[in-house]
Parts: sequence; structure tokens; C-alpha cells
Amino acid sequence: MIDRVTFLDSSCTTIVRLWESIYPAIAIMRERGGPSVYENFEYLAVLSKQWINSHPNGAYPANMPRWDELHA
Repeated sequence: MIDRVTFLDSSCTTIVRLWESIYPAIAIMRERGGPSVYENFEYLAVLSKQWINSHPNGAYPANMPRWDELHA
């Protein structure tokens, strides 16, 4: 198992892109099956979007030098 922070840090953009790509099909399936169709994936997509919004500049530690700074 992988913890939430590590997973979201490494996969959030992929999850959001996938959700946005297949949401039209999910919406059609939900017309017949109700809002629980793909609800776990929706939850993961929402967590991913929230992660992106709360880390607009990524998750690189603020007190850690960047590579270019070490070789300047």
C-alpha cells in the first residue's frame, strides 16, 4: 500500500486528466445507474484536484536547493 500524500504527489495530474477524459461517458452511465457509478474514481479525482490546487508550485521542499543552484 502507498500512503495518500505519496500517491497524490506522484499521480494527481494523471488522475485528473483521466477523469476529465472519461467523465462524459461516466455521466451517460450515471443516467441509468445513478451517482454511485465510478464514485470511488470520482473521489480520487476530487482529492487529486484538491492536491493540485493546494500545491500550485509542486511539492518540492522550500528549504531544499534546486539542482541549478548547486552547480552555479
